[in-house]
Amino acid sequence: MGCGCNSCRARGGNSKPPDALALPGVRMGLLVIVAYRPKKGKDKALLAVVRKHVRVLRAQGLATARPAYVMRSKNGTLVEVFEWKSATAVSKAHRNPAVLRLWKEFEAACTYVSLGKLPEAKEMFASFTHVAVT
Repeated sequence: MGCGCNSCRARGGNSKPPDALALPGVRMGLLVIVAYRPKKGKDKALLAVVRKHVRVLRAQGLATARPAYVMRSKNGTLVEVFEWKSATAVSKAHRNPAVLRLWKEFEAACTYVSLGKLPEAKEMFASFTHVAVT
């Protein structure tokens, strides 16, 4: 079962991340940038789930302690930058009940969009408004 992200959809719902993400012998995390467009009337619900997102991932041993950043696009889309512990952690997340519950909350509050759909993506130096999540 996939989470509904573009990566899972591109693999036909297969939740195993591509092997290209795992670098043999390299012990570093996997930085990701994700954009969440709030559904109509769900701005507050989305912000609430984003605020607990990385905390839940860390509690499950899936995200690093590197600080996460959340920003708001001109069109209201929230952009989050965080670090998975590894490609294996991403795969484990797709089978983790706590994470799957969290992703259901995301599904109810937003749609995932590619960064290229954001107005800022057309700018040489994309700038966003900081969103406090702690």
